[in-house]
Amino acid sequence: MSRNNYFEYTAMGREISRKPVDKEADIILALDRMIKIDKINAAKYNTFRWQLAGNPNKETLNGNRYFYRSDLMVQQRSNYYFALKGASNRIESGESGNGENIKGYFQGNGTFYIVKRGNEYEDIFPVWNWRKLPGLLCPQTTETLLLFTWGEGAFGTTSFVDGLSDNQYGCFGYDYNKKGVTAHRSWFMFDNEIVNLVSNASGDSLYQSINQCLLHGIIWQDENNKNKPKQKCVFHDSVGYIINSDEQLEVMQSIDTGSWHSINLAASAEPVTKAVFTIGINLGNASNKSYSYTLLPGISLPHFRDYHLQDHIQILSNSANLQAVYQKDLQQVQAIFYGNDSLQLPFKNCFLKMIKQGLVIIKLKKDKLLVDYSIERVNYHIEIPFSKKLLSKTRTLLLAWCNNTSMDNRPDHKRKQKITFKTTWHSRKIFRLFFSTWLLLKHRVLLFPFIIVLI
Repeated sequence: MSRNNYFEYTAMGREISRKPVDKEADIILALDRMIKIDKINAAKYNTFRWQLAGNPNKETLNGNRYFYRSDLMVQQRSNYYFALKGASNRIESGESGNGENIKGYFQGNGTFYIVKRGNEYEDIFPVWNWRKLPGLLCPQTTETLLLFTWGEGAFGTTSFVDGLSDNQYGCFGYDYNKKGVTAHRSWFMFDNEIVNLVSNASGDSLYQSINQCLLHGIIWQDENNKNKPKQKCVFHDSVGYIINSDEQLEVMQSIDTGSWHSINLAASAEPVTKAVFTIGINLGNASNKSYSYTLLPGISLPHFRDYHLQDHIQILSNSANLQAVYQKDLQQVQAIFYGNDSLQLPFKNCFLKMIKQGLVIIKLKKDKLLVDYSIERVNYHIEIPFSKKLLSKTRTLLLAWCNNTSMDNRPDHKRKQKITFKTTWHSRKIFRLFFSTWLLLKHRVLLFPFIIVLI
């Protein structure tokens, strides 16, 4: 994963603590050789080469991908790159070893990077406050950060850390439990907005970092929003920040000094000084606190000042069981279910119910509901006709799954069904609709039910 001369830091491991060399030059050289050797894929190599070189005339990547083996989600648009990393009990967040990466204990635990040019975090690591990594939720203490030598102790502690992508948009849910801090944390990624909802955040001396990057240009704050006193707006370096929280917001610029030796014992102790921008929420001693913030990456200050979040984004739920957001321009709902719950959709008389942990992306496209969802790390896609006749009465969409263990349960194996309806009327004027898809596996017919109940 890369953008211009930026390489995804969460994929580097201990290398993040090494004084950088010209990595892109080495890769460009390798790509030039592959273009000559592998003529069939020469166009793909050439596209990647131009991307690394930062050629402004070449089209950038556009889409969303979830890498389930790494608990990593990446979203790219023409004007920004965003990468989010979690750590489930299946994944190591990173490692230290040989005296390298000795402050990286929290790296990859709900941390992210926002990139436009490619140099937003360039060589910042010696001066970083490693308890305020971008996106990190952790206590602010003075104790020495723990080592996780060769990955020991680097696994997450919870199983529900998962992402869902339809290749263009994505959501990511994180049942977070790290170093005495617990929370439900969810991210919802649209074209222009990335929304982070946090519920049930608990811990001592707690701090929600939003970004910590190199200072570049002015910092603008809106301190006169009398209509929405809880909503605070900040702009820096082509990123707009809208924070909804009662807690103290920290926005600061500083000149910080450190050394590569402070994060890599084999590196130079020569001082390194950088100008740094920091933004975050000071939660203090928190117990079941909820809040949200929205990132608007790749935006100009004039456009950000004219932007009104409520015209585009509606938070449908931010509770212990359910976190959900509606993007009005796209007519798209993204939701994370941490338990059995129901959600009233912003489409007339529609409800969504899930009885297990899972993730959902629902898009209203003309006369169809396009539903992508994931339960037990298996992805499904269904298409539901959505006519005016169907809208005339209240209905509930119940998302179901197959528990047969012999099925291919790879999270990237998306099962697709195009649904058609047959309807019958029952007594007491209750209208119910059932439909099923049969899957053939090893000469067995498995019943895979999806049920829409119309009341």
